[in-house]
Amino acid sequence: MQGDSNLQNDWYLKLDGKIDLQGKSQLLQTTESDLDPSSAGVLERDQQGTGNKYNYNYWSSPVSSIISTTENNTGFTIANTLKDGTDANNPQPILWIAGYDGASNPLKLAKFWLNKFTNLTPLYANWQQINENSTLLVGQGFTMKGSGIATAPAIVLQNYVFSGKPNNGAINHTGIQIAPNNILLTGNPYPSALDANDFIIDNLSFITGTLYFWEHYPSNNTHILSGYQGGYGARNLVGGIAPIAPALISGAGSSSRIPGRNIPVAQGYIIKGNDIGGQITFQNSQRDFVKEDEINSNVMFRSDLKANEQENSISAQASGFTTIRLGFTGCTNMHRQLLLGFMNQYADDNYNPGYDGEILDPQPNDAYFALGSINLIIQGVGYFNTANIYPLTVVSNQSGLVKFMIDDLENFDSNQSIYIHDNLTDLYHEINNNMFEIIVPAGTISSRFSLRFYNPTLSSGSNSIESTIIAFFDSENQEIKINNPVTNLLIEEVTLYSILGQKLEIWDVSNQNQENITLEVNGLSKGIYIIQIKSSDGKYYSKKISIQ
Repeated sequence: MQGDSNLQNDWYLKLDGKIDLQGKSQLLQTTESDLDPSSAGVLERDQQGTGNKYNYNYWSSPVSSIISTTENNTGFTIANTLKDGTDANNPQPILWIAGYDGASNPLKLAKFWLNKFTNLTPLYANWQQINENSTLLVGQGFTMKGSGIATAPAIVLQNYVFSGKPNNGAINHTGIQIAPNNILLTGNPYPSALDANDFIIDNLSFITGTLYFWEHYPSNNTHILSGYQGGYGARNLVGGIAPIAPALISGAGSSSRIPGRNIPVAQGYIIKGNDIGGQITFQNSQRDFVKEDEINSNVMFRSDLKANEQENSISAQASGFTTIRLGFTGCTNMHRQLLLGFMNQYADDNYNPGYDGEILDPQPNDAYFALGSINLIIQGVGYFNTANIYPLTVVSNQSGLVKFMIDDLENFDSNQSIYIHDNLTDLYHEINNNMFEIIVPAGTISSRFSLRFYNPTLSSGSNSIESTIIAFFDSENQEIKINNPVTNLLIEEVTLYSILGQKLEIWDVSNQNQENITLEVNGLSKGIYIIQIKSSDGKYYSKKISIQ
């Protein structure tokens, strides 16, 4: 089968001959579909990887070695299942060679770069070197570098052919079991696309719910780790963000490619276990027929295609959720994109597995959302509220100019202002159409900046609540006292925030005496706090109070 074919099997498949899936063709077996274990035939599935000999792809095999006529999903060796697909109609064995550099014509690959990462703590030294004859289990991922058919920055792909018995049905063996807080290089184990959302939801009891995709940039031209140009894109139920160069490597190069919802055939990716860990499961209900050039697909992370800049916008529009892509450029010109999604009833201001994506690769120059002690690059929250505050941490290894900007908005009210609040100056900087630039000192700045949607200084006036309200802390009675002398507007609700933007308490005060609103607070540390006031006209105002 060639081109864009979808060979769908709903019930029972016995494979005794050969199925040749070229181009974007896929074999889709649905929930009620079985593969006869006695099948002795071969499925061949094409997939393209980087042609740059310095660049990694993260792979996962969609087939198993044909070693059993009584079992399916028996695992594979790279030598047995991966072929040179330069001539797709006549796949040839790959020559595995020593040294660091692959070569083409005939295809030679350096076995030195074959690695797995199986259920270990997230340290770079935990990569485990394998070879072409090592046995890998279905669902285990592996790394492999290109053939040298292309040189940086040219983008040329090498065609490979996976050949063997197609993987099908439930896959949940011990090789893809994950311990608490460990990470695992896994991947799509089927000869069809895998729905990332379905995979996350099915495994959310055991993983954090964010998938990480490695991409080496086309401009990379070295095997030396410190000189690598590449980074990890991420995706969860909120959406995806583009890669940023991880620690220990150069930080050079860039990509705006965002992982899509559908994971292509043979794509490997990293997952992280939650505080419990457990058995990872793949199943046919997670499979879809989605071609890599379709709008919701994640093209194989091989540095071959430009980012589809509309993918996530269209995906978000279809779901109806409001999202903000906040851009941050550090003083070394590294760009981090943060994704904030308003997921309505599906998330809230607490940590939400599957919606809150932790940072996997913090940088010397970086920014992330701060949710208590958890640092996030994707944050899923509840309904949009102009009073909400989202604290940001900025990290800089030197004094220099940093920039905040809006990379993209999805389903967002064009009339709604977006601000970066600087707590040091108490100034609000609107970033809807202009970036906010500021010189920061070296170090970790964890209590200065926050993302906000309301500027109280624009609401001041002689007749407004904000200009006339009196708020203070009564230390003797451990109470916040508020006096509202405006007779035609009531204070309905008061929310207490820490200076870092953490929501601490909320009170309904609509029935209190407006000239003597009393809020009991106990056990608060000394410092500056913010109270957000909701008035009866639906507007929000803020005041700082000092607790001594």
